[in-house]
Amino acid sequence: MNFFSKEFASKTIQDAAENPTVSNTYTQADLAPQLTVNYTVGYTLTVGDALAATLCLPFQAQIPSGITAYTLTHTDGSSTVTATQITTGIIPANTPVLINATAAGNYTFNAATTGIDMSETSVTSGALTGQYETLAFTTENIASTYSNAYVLNKIGDNVGFYKAANGINVNKYRAYLTATNVSAARGLSIVFDDEPTGIEDAVKSEELKVKSYYDLSGRRVENPTKGLYIVRSAEGRLQGKNGKKVIIK
Repeated sequence: MNFFSKEFASKTIQDAAENPTVSNTYTQADLAPQLTVNYTVGYTLTVGDALAATLCLPFQAQIPSGITAYTLTHTDGSSTVTATQITTGIIPANTPVLINATAAGNYTFNAATTGIDMSETSVTSGALTGQYETLAFTTENIASTYSNAYVLNKIGDNVGFYKAANGINVNKYRAYLTATNVSAARGLSIVFDDEPTGIEDAVKSEELKVKSYYDLSGRRVENPTKGLYIVRSAEGRLQGKNGKKVIIK
């Protein structure tokens, strides 16, 4: 952004300092900026201990280190949503996404190009609807408009999309999920690369023949207490592609 001491256009003015009787023509190229302001468009997202968040930005955003971004789709009647990773390193403008972080903290999404489009108060892509104004769920608007809305939340050790309820907000630059014809589902699990995780995949440890336990960072736990773990079966293999997640209660 540049500020000029003269009007930003070709202009004929009196050059009194050099020759009071001669008029000189000054063009845009002659007008040197008197003050230059450099700025970067970006947004800083705070990710908590759930290591997950939703995000929707009105500009193309570079995915920072430590972050994986996914678009989400839902099949009518399914109790899961499918996450497809964005592999280009850029989140398209006005595209609501699911964010996974390697650690809790602040992550800055810088604009990949110039230009901001916030012409709408909300935008829908796939199963997610991003908000550019805070959406407050109430008993009335859930019954009339948002009966199929789910919000990202962490309940206990499980991160997933849970039914919208009175008093819950979807803040600016966040998103909610729409899932239709889900039979009495309080929450929806997320499928990454065709492997279910989260609500539906978390099972009681006594349902498996467990040989060893690991925490979510992959470290072996000799004496697990209450919580969420990855287990190795008695046959010596991890349960599932990324390890079966179990809850010890």
